[in-house]
This record gives sequence, structure tokens and C-alpha cells, in this order.
Amino acid sequence: MLKATPASDNASVISMPQKILTLLSIPAKEEYDPGRWQTAREEPFIIDYSCEATVNKKNQPTGAVLLFQNVTQQRENEEKVEYLANFDELTGLANRTNFNGAVESAILRNARGNRFVAILIVDTDHLTVINERFGQEAGDRMLEHIPQRLRSNVRPVDMVARLHGDQFAVLLVDMDHAENAAIVADKMIKEAADPIDWGGDSPLTTSVSVGIAVTNAEEDRDAKELRAYRSGQLGSR
Repeated sequence: MLKATPASDNASVISMPQKILTLLSIPAKEEYDPGRWQTAREEPFIIDYSCEATVNKKNQPTGAVLLFQNVTQQRENEEKVEYLANFDELTGLANRTNFNGAVESAILRNARGNRFVAILIVDTDHLTVINERFGQEAGDRMLEHIPQRLRSNVRPVDMVARLHGDQFAVLLVDMDHAENAAIVADKMIKEAADPIDWGGDSPLTTSVSVGIAVTNAEEDRDAKELRAYRSGQLGSR
């Protein structure tokens, strides 16, 4: 707890809390940089603070009280909850909720142009067999490698997501030709078949199957089918 005595100039337009914060070189909350706080070991931590003026019986300022609280763990928990609401913890990919929102946004944007949007539903084979033969760690390594191979075949503007278990989804946006989706799918199927070196005695082998739905602004019927396909496929598990 800190206590400070007010300056003799009571006409000052600067409030007592502001004076205290200025004295301690603590910025206003909107300018607050948590990185400025460090332990003796130079480990960053996050501090929240409040400042209340104290007054006497005549309601004259007599000082101020500053309260500090370490909220590092609280902030980390909040950030983790927010992250898990949109991303898959194992792979770091967008999750089902995030992907659904991206699909809706892509369809709405595409309504103003004549480009193509595609959804690829990617099912990974042999996960159960790999888990039973090599253990869950091997299965997790496979689930981490497959997204890397999917991502290597798409652009930064596209999205790769993990929907559930061994099922992934890819959103391709702003395509010149509908056939591009099939080309991407073929590349993914070929790359997924390459053995995965996971650190065990023998590499992992798997395969994927890919379902495709494509639409553009001139094909309103197909756009409705795309939404139905997304709803059925993404809500089936």
C-alpha cells in the first residue's frame, strides 16, 4: 500500500491518482504495457492496479492508495480459453467453429464476384490401427504431420482446419477455375501417402480420402448445396 500527500495547490486540474501514477512512472491503463514488469530473474508478469484518492472530513484530498495485483495466471487462462474457442490444441489448426465462420464469410464475399469457393473434406485412414500398434503418441504425431502436408498445397488466403478426430477440412477461396479444387485434392492425396518419420522404429504410413464441393456466384443452386454439404459433413460427428 502506498500513501501520498497532495500538493499545496488544490486548484490543480490533475487528480491525485494521476499524480501518483505520474510519480511512479506508471502509464494510464490504455497505454499499459505488461512487458515493462519483470521479476529479478527478468521473467515478465502482468500487474493490474487501481488508484483511489483519500479525503478528510471536509472532503479535501489527503493522499491516494494504490493497489497492485499479479494477474498473470488469470490472463493466461483467459487467453487459453479464447484460443481453444477457435483453434485445435493438438495441431494449432482452426477448429470447426472457426472454419464454419470462414465458410460463411467466403460465400458472402463471393456473391459479389465470379470466382470459385471450394470445401475439401479430408478423412485420414488408419488412425485407429496406428494407435493400437504404436500407441497414441504415434497417432498424435501423424495428426500433426498431415496438416503440414495439407498446408503445403494451399495459399495463405486459404484455410486448413481440424474438424474432429482424424477429419480435416480445407477452404479454398478466390479460385479462377472450379477444376483447381480437384488438382489441390490430388496433390494432397499423393503427399499424404508418403511415410511419416515420427521417431519410432518404423515410419508411419496412411492415406486420405477427399470430398469436394465447389460453387461460384453464378451458381446459386450450388451455393445452397455447398451450405447443405457443409452442414451435413461438419455436423455429422
